[in-house]
Amino acid sequence: MLRKIGCPEKLVKIIQSFYHSMQGQVIDGGEVSGLFNIASGTKQGCVLAPLLFCIFFSLMPLVTFQNCDIGIPVEFRTDRSVFNLRRLQAHTRTFAALVRDLYADDSVLMAHTQAEAQDLFNRFCDAAIHFGLTISLKKTEVLLQPVDRLTSTPPVVMAGETALPVVQRFCYLGSMISSDANIDEDISSSIAKASYSFGRLTRRLWDDHGI
Repeated sequence: MLRKIGCPEKLVKIIQSFYHSMQGQVIDGGEVSGLFNIASGTKQGCVLAPLLFCIFFSLMPLVTFQNCDIGIPVEFRTDRSVFNLRRLQAHTRTFAALVRDLYADDSVLMAHTQAEAQDLFNRFCDAAIHFGLTISLKKTEVLLQPVDRLTSTPPVVMAGETALPVVQRFCYLGSMISSDANIDEDISSSIAKASYSFGRLTRRLWDDHGI
């Protein structure tokens, strides 16, 4: 993958040397096992590991969504007038983008319809297999934000023969996303986290009269 993005061959070989003939041992009850070869993964605590993973995973969308026009179209502007609705409606200085996936340490796929969501997920699964990755179905969920909650039906997105679970809310990057697009629960969750953090400082800070 590094070669595909134009990384110099000398640098590729230096990185390879860090992992060439890598071996490990396991300590169990004070006893140390024999050496065994490690042929996959990155070194724990290595400063290069996050960078290598980000480079590796950032190439997946290029393969996943090649020749794909599914996603959420978004119009935006960058001249600090985002809250001026009249300017936003004018198309002279606006830009358009197609948003279909978000990625931090988890991936979020977004679509307008169930069929499009299934198509994106199928593409993502195929790309994961191509890249030698495994999707954790236990952590994969579906959330619907319907226009009309009274007439909507739960979506069905399949992973092979398995239907992915449908949830009413999930936490992404510390924010609670709900099916009704309401931020009340997210605000309550943030307040609860802040209260917990403040509470942990009681003995170390708030009750210390020397501070």
